[in-house]
Amino acid sequence: MKILISEALGDMNKPNSVFSIGFWKADGSFVTKHDVTNRKTSLGDRKKMNRNGVLNCYVPKKDEFFDCTIDLIMTYNGMEIIRPE
Repeated sequence: MKILISEALGDMNKPNSVFSIGFWKADGSFVTKHDVTNRKTSLGDRKKMNRNGVLNCYVPKKDEFFDCTIDLIMTYNGMEIIRPE
C-alpha cells in the first residue's frame, strides 16, 4: 500500500495519533520507530513544525524524543510514502 505525504502528515497531526514511521537519518541509516506520537500539542505548533520541514516525535513507551526531516520519511504505518512531483 501507498499513501500521499500530505495524508500521512494529516494523520500524524491528529490529536492523540499513534503511528509508525520509517525514515532516513542524517548519518545515512534507515530507522523505523513504532508507537510514535507527535510531540507538539497545539494545532498551531504542528502547522508551524510542518512548514519548518521537521516532525517532532515522542515514543512514550521508551520516553524517547526525536526529530525527523519530513522529506526523509519513507513509510507511515507500513505504507510507502508518495510525494507528488
